[in-house]
Amino acid sequence: MNLYKAFLDSVDRHAGCCALLWEDRSMTFAELFAQVQRAVNCLAQHERNDPPHIGLLAPNTPHFVAGLYAILGSGNVALPWNPLMKSDDIAFLSKHAGSRLLLYDPALKSIAEAVQAKSEDGFEILSVAEAVEKGASLPNAQCDLPDEDTTSMILYTSGTTGDPKGVMLSHRNLYSNYVSYVEVFNFNKEHRFLTALPLFHSYGMTTNLFGALLSGASMRLFVQFDPHALLRSITTEKNLVLTAVPPMFHFLARRAPEGIANNHGLAISVSGGGPLPVEVNLLYSKKFGVELLEGYGLTETSPVIAVNRMGQNRIGTIGHPLPGVEVTIRDQSGKDLPANEVGELNVRGELVMQGYYRAPELTRNVFWKDGWFRTGDLSTIDEDGYIRIVGRLKDMIVDSGENIYPREIEELLTCCPGVLEVAIVGHPHRVRSEVPHAFVVLDPDAPRPLTEMEIRTFARNHLAKYKIPELFTFRTQLPKTATNKVRKEVLRQELEMLG
Repeated sequence: MNLYKAFLDSVDRHAGCCALLWEDRSMTFAELFAQVQRAVNCLAQHERNDPPHIGLLAPNTPHFVAGLYAILGSGNVALPWNPLMKSDDIAFLSKHAGSRLLLYDPALKSIAEAVQAKSEDGFEILSVAEAVEKGASLPNAQCDLPDEDTTSMILYTSGTTGDPKGVMLSHRNLYSNYVSYVEVFNFNKEHRFLTALPLFHSYGMTTNLFGALLSGASMRLFVQFDPHALLRSITTEKNLVLTAVPPMFHFLARRAPEGIANNHGLAISVSGGGPLPVEVNLLYSKKFGVELLEGYGLTETSPVIAVNRMGQNRIGTIGHPLPGVEVTIRDQSGKDLPANEVGELNVRGELVMQGYYRAPELTRNVFWKDGWFRTGDLSTIDEDGYIRIVGRLKDMIVDSGENIYPREIEELLTCCPGVLEVAIVGHPHRVRSEVPHAFVVLDPDAPRPLTEMEIRTFARNHLAKYKIPELFTFRTQLPKTATNKVRKEVLRQELEMLG
C-alpha cells in the first residue's frame, strides 16, 4: 500500500474526527487533508528533481505532518531531518541525497536559510506554511503516486563523519510495519497518542504518526519532552497511548505524584529506542499501575521487530516478533543457534529496508547471502519464543578471553540507589585486551552524591569479579541521539584521546 493512499483512505473514514492536538488547538482529519492538498498543489508546480528527494525540517508540529504527507502526496521521496542537526550536516547530507528543495517549519527559518547558504546554487527552501498558502489558489493536483515497492523516504543515521548511511524505506516497508504493529495493539479512533517522540525518526513516525493517523486515532503533539505537560495530559485525558524511550519513562515515574495509579488515562505504554532497565520498568509499572511493554527495532527495519503483548509481558525481554516478522539467532559463521544461546539476531520480512542510499558495500555487509538482515545485536531466544537483547555486537567487551555484555552491568548499576544512568564501554588494556569502563551519571535528587567506592562495593556484591568496571568516569550527562540512545562511539573517542 502506498502511504499517501493509506492516508487518503483514513481521511475518508474519519473526516470529522480529531487528528491533531497541540497547545490549545486541534485539527480534524478533513482540516489536515485540506492543508496537505494545498501543499501538494504547490509542490506539483515545482520542476520535478531527479532524484525526487525533498528535505523536511520540522519539530513535532502540524507542519511536520502536513509537510511529510505533501511530499508523499506529490509523488516525491521524503528526507526528514533532525531539527537539532547543524546546518552544515543538513547541507552535506542534502547534497549526498541529491536533494534540491527543503520544506521547513516557519519556526526554523534561520536554520533553513543557513542550509541554503551552505548549499550549491539552485538549492531552494520553502516553508510548509508558505506552500499551503500558495497552494490554496491553485487547482487541486492529483499526482501520479509510485507503487508500494518504491522508496518513500530516506532516513540518515549518520552525519558528516564516515560514510553517510541513508536508510531507504519503501512504502511497503513502512506500511507493513504499521499493519503488524497495529495488529498487536488494536488501535482505533478512540485512542489518543501522546507524541513526545521526534516524528522525523522512524520510531516516532511508525508508532505514532502512522500508528495513530492511519488508524483514525488522534495525536497530541509535544514539540519537546515536557514531563509536566505529559503528566497533565495523562491525568486529564483518556484512552492514551504513550510510546517513548526509557529515560522518558524513568523521568515520568520519578516526577509523577503518589496516587497517580488511581488517576490517569493510560491504556498502553510501550518502550523502545534503547534498552529498558528492569528497575525502570518496575518503577514505572508500580507508580502508574500499568504494564510497561518493552519493544525493539532498528531504522533499517521500519523500525519495530518485536514487542511484548498486554497480559503476556515478560520483563527483561523484548517479547515476540510482530506478525509476519521472522527472526533467528546465528553465530558469526552464519550457523543458526539453538534456544538460549547468545548470537546475532537476524530478521526477515517486508519490514526490512531496501538498502543504504548510494552505499552498496555497506548494504552487502548487513545482509547474509540468503537475504537475512543482520541487526548487529547479540541476543537469545528462549523456549517460549521471547527474545532477550544482550547487547550490541560491536559493544561486547573481551576481557582475557571472557565475553562481557555491557547491558548486564548497566542494568545492575542503574539499580544502585543514587545512580541515574550508566554507560559501559571497553577500555583498551595491555594485558587483558579490554576492561569495562563505566561512565556514570548520579541522581541529582539523591540525598548526597555517591562515591566511586560505594558503587564498586555495590557492584562487587552483585557481579562476577571480571565484570566489575575497572575505571569510573562521573558525568553530569551522557552524549545521546535525538531518541535518547547513548552515543557510545563518542565515549570511545574520549577514551582514545586520553590515550
